[in-house]
This record gives sequence, C-alpha cells and structure tokens, in this order.
Amino acid sequence: MKRLIISLLFLIYAFSFINVQAQAPQKFDYQAIVRDGSGNAIADQNVTLRFSIRDQSASGVIVFQETQNIITNQFGLVTLAVGEGTALINDFFSIDWTTGGKFLQVELDRSGGTNYVELGTTQLISVPYALYANKAGNPGVAGPIGPTGLQGPIGPQGIVGPTGPLLPALDGQTLRYNGTDWIANSFLYNNGSNVGINTNAPIAMLHINNGAFLASGSGGITPISGQGIRMMWVPFKGAFRAGSVDNAQWDDANIGIFSVAFGSNTLASGAYALAWGQSNMTLGDNSVIGGNNNFSWADQSFLFGQGLLNKSYMCNVFGSYNDTSTINNHSLTSHVLNDPLFIVANGMGFGDIARSNALTILKNGNAGFSITAPQSTVEINGSLSLKTRVVNTSGTIDKSDHILLANSANSAFTLQLPLASICIGRVYIIKKIDASGNIVTIGCQGSSNSIDGQSSVNLTTPNAYLQVVSDGATNWYIIND
Repeated sequence: MKRLIISLLFLIYAFSFINVQAQAPQKFDYQAIVRDGSGNAIADQNVTLRFSIRDQSASGVIVFQETQNIITNQFGLVTLAVGEGTALINDFFSIDWTTGGKFLQVELDRSGGTNYVELGTTQLISVPYALYANKAGNPGVAGPIGPTGLQGPIGPQGIVGPTGPLLPALDGQTLRYNGTDWIANSFLYNNGSNVGINTNAPIAMLHINNGAFLASGSGGITPISGQGIRMMWVPFKGAFRAGSVDNAQWDDANIGIFSVAFGSNTLASGAYALAWGQSNMTLGDNSVIGGNNNFSWADQSFLFGQGLLNKSYMCNVFGSYNDTSTINNHSLTSHVLNDPLFIVANGMGFGDIARSNALTILKNGNAGFSITAPQSTVEINGSLSLKTRVVNTSGTIDKSDHILLANSANSAFTLQLPLASICIGRVYIIKKIDASGNIVTIGCQGSSNSIDGQSSVNLTTPNAYLQVVSDGATNWYIIND
C-alpha cells in the first residue's frame, strides 16, 4: 500500500487573535491537505484523524486524545478545530498548559476507519499558551461536573508483583474465607493422599468423621455406563448402585426408579426393585432377589437362593434350582389361582432333570410335596411318616400323638382321649399289640365327652384297634373300617 503523505499547510490558532485578558476558547484550528503517495490531493474522501497531545516530549504521556471524521473538499483540504472531536482520553479542558511543553501527534486513516498511520508529532509553540494566560486570571465559580468521557484503551499488562506472604497454617490445613479474612483450619484436612472432614487423620481417600452424608436433588443423569467397579447415586431416578458389573447391567436403561442393586453383576430394572449378591437379575416391579445366579421376570416376587427362576406374580421362591416345567404358563403381573405362591426348591443343578421342588403352595391354597401342580389341598408325591408311640401304662393321649401302640402284656391300663372341643378334626389310632388277656381301656376326659355315645371302649383281643376323630364339640367318633 502506498505510504500516505499529508501536507500541512498551516496551523491557525484562534488564540493569536484574542487578547489574553479575554476568555480563551477551548480549541484551536487545524488545516491540512491530504495527499496520496504520489503527492496528489485526495478529494471528496471520508477520512478519520486522531489527535493526541503529549506532555513534555514527543513520546510523553498522552494527556488528551480525540478522533474526528471529516470529508476532504475538492482540493483535498480538511479544516477542523482540535478539541471538538470525540474524546478518547480526558477532555480538552483538563489539559494543564502550565506544566512543560506540549506536543501534537497527528494520525490518519484515509478510509474513515481506525487503521491509523502516524503523520508526525509537532511541538506546540507559544500561541496555544493563551490558554495558560486564561488560567492566570482570577478563578471563576466552578462549573458543573461534565459527563464521564469514553473509556480509554486498556493499558499493557503490568509486571508480576512479588509473591505475597503465606498465611500461618499447620500441615494439612485448608483455607476458608470468613467474609473478611482468609483463615486456616483443620475441618477440611488434606494430607496429600487422603482428605478428611472433621478429622486430621484420614485413613481413606475421603474420610468423614462423626458426620452425616447427604446427596439430594432429583436432577442429573446416570453418570456412567458399561462395565466397572463403582458406587453410584442416580438422583433423577432415586436409585443406588454399588459393586461391580461386567456389562450393561447398570446402564440407564436397566435402572428402575427407586431401585437398589449391589454386589456383582446385579440388575434391578423394575421400579422399587432390590437385587443383591452375585449375578442376580429382576425385571419386575417391587421385586426382591438375592443369593447367586437367580432370575425373576415377575412383579412383587421374592427369590433367595441359587439358580432360581420365577415367572409367577407375587411368588416367594427359596432354595436351589426350582422346577421350571410349568414356568411359562404363569402370569407375570396378575393373581392367577393355579400359579405358585410359595416354593421351597431342592434341585441339584441347572438341567431340567436336576431341578425339583420340595414344597409348592399355589395361590388357590393347594400344597404339594415333591409335586409342582397339586390338585388337592395337600398332595404328596412320596411316602408319609406319622408319629408313633408305644405305651404300657395309663395316661392321657397328647396333642402331638397320632398312632399309639398299646402293650398290656404286664397289666391292664387306661388311655384318656383329650377334650374333643380343643382338637376338631384330630385323628387318633390306638392298637393293642400284645397277646395277653389284659384289657386296654380308651376313655374320655370330661364327663360330657363320649366315644360314639359311650363313656369308654375296651380293646380286649390281640391286634384290636380303635380309630377315632373329634367333632370339635363333645364327641369322638369311631371311623374304623
């Protein structure tokens, strides 16, 4: 770009025509012809001039600076008054003409912008000092405070100051601002490896002594996904996780609202669900699962043990490796009478043959021993053992008795049945097992009780027996074949 050349024709200071006793104007005139690098005048062009008045020397402190935007005439001439422009630093009136020399620096942007080219710096000689003469008179009444000038340019970064003094503190203490001063204390203590709250001897990376821990709020997101060892609170779901996972069990999609899971590879994707232990997973709402390698799909279920599977709503399963031959026929979310309510499993492994139930109770009240779908109130797939007792002396039949073997070889004796009113439906079997002629008498407690209308019944022959049942009132009825 060609270097700009500006030709200064003359500076006219209005002060040269004013008696020093008169009021001096706060400006002075400036005229110049703006030329290009070839010396040709630049006519009819919008240009910007920046004027700076420096103190003491051409490189002195700027005590005033302004810009003026003007259009050159057909001869390239500009005529303006310094002091009437847009002030950038201070205002013209604030210049103290009584202290040393003043220098005028002129800069130009011929395109009317702010890309200035310096044209030179010239000392102001004598004439502007009429302004000084103006200050020499008696001071008048102070005028009103003028408006605040424009913000000046940001100055250069200062040098770094010296390091300030350290606050007095003990090893590990931290600083706290109390609103006035910074003070050091040991409430939050950092020994370089661990941080203690209310302790200066932390034994973990974060050690809280005699204080509660609160994590509140309902916002945020699940902070991490995938495998790893972690403890995690998810506030927007009100859910908690602690332990480790090998896959996506603790990803956001697998975390039920208000659910808890801890241990290894546990999953609780249902609302209000709880899973703990090893490799336990529950998909149902309000379900609980513990132990290892258990899985439940159903709502309101409870599983504890090993290798258990459940698809029955509101079912409790305990033990190991339950029978799953009918599992796909069960409802996950509703009460079905023929579905299991309670299972005690005694299987030995994952295979279908190795799986079994020791006890199954259905929602209709049927109970099956070693059978998964009992058709009766009690159904036993196997043998039944009942209490049997040998007696050879008189006494009262106990509520825990069922079969009594009466041996009267040495002498006759009497057995008393309990009151029928306290054991409705109870069955007793009494058999004479000796070959003697001694009689075994079966009587009743209470004068109002009877056995088929009799006060007593005698067993007189070998292998004779009596089977009776209580009506729950005053009668024992014989039910022998």
